[in-house]
Formats: sequence, structure tokens, C-alpha cells
Amino acid sequence: MENYIAEFENDASDGVSSLGASKSTKTFRGKSLQGFFIKAINSEMRISGKIVLPEPQGIELFVHQPEHLQISKTALVVGIENPECFLKFEKLAQLFPQQELVIVLRYMSNSPNRWLQTLSNNYLHFGDFDPAGLSIYIHEYRRHLPAHRCDFFIPPNIEQLISRYGLSDLYDQQVHLLENINRQQYPEIEKLLVILDTQKKGLEQERLLTFM
Repeated sequence: MENYIAEFENDASDGVSSLGASKSTKTFRGKSLQGFFIKAINSEMRISGKIVLPEPQGIELFVHQPEHLQISKTALVVGIENPECFLKFEKLAQLFPQQELVIVLRYMSNSPNRWLQTLSNNYLHFGDFDPAGLSIYIHEYRRHLPAHRCDFFIPPNIEQLISRYGLSDLYDQQVHLLENINRQQYPEIEKLLVILDTQKKGLEQERLLTFM
């Protein structure tokens, strides 16, 4: 409890330290920003028609008015829930074979789904592999985007990862979020739902960083 309180009061808390203090990286999530962080990989972005140059190492681009943002129509937009995976995406890039990517960080921001609705690009949600992650995908993205261009990222070895590294607490605390999910309506997450039902564990996406 002392570790939990100290972590909750620590403004510099990140997902790794939060995981150690409370078994969940969600402990430190609570604030909201207008806009979102974004970066392009092997692709081009423009703000009001002007090309956005790559940021120097250690700097990330934050878009406050996404209505002025334009991206390549052939890029795959990948939405990431947690900042560690966004900042260290180069370690995870091999999981996404499409060369042209635009990475959007959902964490601590208003959901960028309104901006996504103005695009024709395919969207791939890279969230936590737990009931909360699926609930965010469905309610904030899948219900607002056409089914043919919206999907949930599931690593091919997710069953083994959840079995070995998953946490029962994540599932137990969030299982109620699965009650209102119509499984027939969202076939792209059926495989993950079956694994969660069987193993009764959840896995946060930061765990993938330790295997890459």
C-alpha cells in the first residue's frame, strides 16, 4: 500500500514503475490533453499543407489541432494506448510488416477517433490484451469507424504470452467490461476473447517490449 500511494503521488511515474508498485500500468493514468502525439515511419505528414520534418531524437510531435493534419492515404494508422510502446516503437516495428505507418498515442489525450473518421486510411488498434483494452477499442474506435478498415492487433503468440506473463488481477478487475460485447458483431477480437475466457488473465502491451 505504501508503494502504491507513493507511486500515485509521483508525477514522474511511468508504466514500468507503476507495474512494480501495483501490478498494473494503469495506476498512473488519469489526465487528459487536447490533441495527441503522433509520428510517421517511412511516410509523410503535413500540417496545413506544409511537410512536417522528422523531429530530433528526444522530441515527439504533439498535434493540438488535428483538423490541420494530413497524412499519406496509403499509410496504416496504428493507435497505441501506452506511452512506453509509443516512445520505443522502433523495438516493436517488426510486428507491423506494412512499411508506411503513422503512429498515434491515445494515452493522456482525447481519443483521436474524430480525426480518424475524416480519413480513408486503415486503422489498427494496438491496445492492452485485457478486457479494458478491448472495451476501449470497441467503444472509442470500432463503433465509429467502418468495419472494413478497423482492426485490433493480436500478436501470433499472444496465447503463450498471456499464459506465461498475464495477470489474473487484470482479468478479475475488468471482466465485467466483457458483458456487453456482442462477439458476433466483432469477429476480429474473437480469438483474444476465447483466450481471456480460458486463461482468465490479462496482459498489458508494455510486456511486448521485453521480448523484442
